[in-house]
Amino acid sequence: MHQPDRSCHILYVVVFTAPSTKTRQNILAGFRSFLSWVSDQRKTFEVPRFPWPETEEHLPTILSRDVQTDVIEAVFEAKRGIYYCQADLLLRPSEARVLRVRDWDRSRNEIRVERAAKDRKVQGVIRGPKKRKGVKTLPLSRRCRGWLETHVTPDRQLSDPDGPLFLNPESETGWWSETALRRVWNFACKRAGVTPVGVYEGCKHSSATYLKELGADDRLLAAIMGHSDPRSVEKYAKIQGTAIRSALAKLEPK
Repeated sequence: MHQPDRSCHILYVVVFTAPSTKTRQNILAGFRSFLSWVSDQRKTFEVPRFPWPETEEHLPTILSRDVQTDVIEAVFEAKRGIYYCQADLLLRPSEARVLRVRDWDRSRNEIRVERAAKDRKVQGVIRGPKKRKGVKTLPLSRRCRGWLETHVTPDRQLSDPDGPLFLNPESETGWWSETALRRVWNFACKRAGVTPVGVYEGCKHSSATYLKELGADDRLLAAIMGHSDPRSVEKYAKIQGTAIRSALAKLEPK
């Protein structure tokens, strides 16, 4: 193997100055993807050979289904719908925030997911759902549908089809920002007596791990979450294994 060149040194500096293991993993994954793309575009390009930095695997904090429900129920009722949606449909915050009234098919009891926010504010760039191009059509849970039936009237469906499906009553535009979504969630965690975890982890990741524990097939989970490769959901089994080891470790004598 060749000695690390300047690009290798730069990569090491960037990776090990990153604030978290998740960020370090994202940097490495992005750089690998970039090299692969360059190699595909220019067949004469030879991918540099150098030792890749070793990083710890990032495993998010997972809430049990009961604890997750306690936190969501601690959100004020008028704001609760968007968290039901993320937890029960395994949506990313960036997807849930930009759902429009027209995306809810009342007669079929389905939500159509075809967009995601690219920036913290919805007024920023809108892109397609992450991981896979196209559209996801997902059936609503009973509690999510119940919230929508109460808060999204037929009149609003007719008069404001492009407005936010989940209104933020404190926002001038009605749309949820990433900051507002996180602030309300963190406050609900404290009200429920739970150490705050990220919205992404507390809703989507926790629900996916719960389904994995119930025996859901990787291909099914991938289809629900919009991953094109079923191997992308293997991490939920790792999360489960880590949780088991952590729980059993508590039985060890001190």
